Amino acid sequence: MTDIGPRDVTRPLWQWKWVITAASVLLCALILGGWQAGWWFATQNVQRQSNVIRLNYATQESYLSQVSGYIATIDGIAVQEAQAAGGQLAGLRAQALGIGNQACALVPQISIPLGADAGWVRANCASGAVKVTSPLRRNQ
Repeated sequence: MTDIGPRDVTRPLWQWKWVITAASVLLCALILGGWQAGWWFATQNVQRQSNVIRLNYATQESYLSQVSGYIATIDGIAVQEAQAAGGQLAGLRAQALGIGNQACALVPQISIPLGADAGWVRANCASGAVKVTSPLRRNQ
């Protein structure tokens, strides 16, 4: 039997030293890269969420502005109705009802407070359309 010395044990390991070194460097690079990628993905997710929130709020403000514009138009038509003759009156009321339906169709999409328009919406809108009991439906 021959004696096995330390060199006999380490010689096969030294033959693989470049492979072991390369694998260690690659493993470290993967760990560090994964850690950096985690930070990058977290940053991208935060930016995406803030954009969604910002765009959603801007959309809500736009819808609210449109509803306010429709209500102002209906108020203008009401002034015209007071001065209108018989044939024009029916056309103005139909126009007011159509604009009211457009306003009421936007209301379910708005999740921010309606502010000054809330009373008009409560009086005239139900389920995305003009209520049957709304003053906009008179003589219809």
